[in-house]
Amino acid sequence: MSTTPTATTSATSSGKTFQASFATSEVVAHHHFRSGEIEIKITISGGIASQPEDKLEADPEAMIKLADQRLYAAKRNGRNNVISTG
Repeated sequence: MSTTPTATTSATSSGKTFQASFATSEVVAHHHFRSGEIEIKITISGGIASQPEDKLEADPEAMIKLADQRLYAAKRNGRNNVISTG
């Protein structure tokens, strides 16, 4: 299974947040974590919701729910995914 990060976003998404999340997932995926003699591979998946792009009004619970839905969509796509669009 590939550990190369993949991403799904739109041109209107919160670019800086997405870029930072994607860059973090790349760094983690390519880092060699060790515990004694054992090498451990770690990947990160994430879901991003942002205003005003997602048009959710001022509802923090709706933002969290949308980010959570996107996180699970990222996980369904495989490891090392960041999604900021539906």
